[in-house]
Amino acid sequence: MASMTAKDVVKAAARRAQITAGEESPSAAEFVDWLAIMNRMMAAFPTKGIAYAHTDLKDTDTVNMPDRLLQPLILMLVNELADDVGITLGEKILNDIDGAKRTLQAAYYLERKAVTDPILQYWPLGRFNYTRIDG
Repeated sequence: MASMTAKDVVKAAARRAQITAGEESPSAAEFVDWLAIMNRMMAAFPTKGIAYAHTDLKDTDTVNMPDRLLQPLILMLVNELADDVGITLGEKILNDIDGAKRTLQAAYYLERKAVTDPILQYWPLGRFNYTRIDG
């Protein structure tokens, strides 16, 4: 499972978005805001086709994702942080972010059972229940 804390993810995303440089850390206020952004983003994953059950993270909490999915998570957060601070991202990183979203969608794909209309369900007598509807 994951080996990064929420703080590590936020710092990595800020560096990747070039909001902070090198080992520079965000201010305490920035970190609180960015952690809240990350929590909102992860809570909204189901609306983006990512069936991930999220519980709000504190700075020292370990992110509950496999290590192979941390980079896509960081890239998704880059997009959110860039919007927050008003940075325009380049085409390459936007393509990377799109790929990250697809990676998370594939990793957290949930196949839902289709509900069949009762009129089309198979009847035990060996035929379907087709009913003529005159309108």
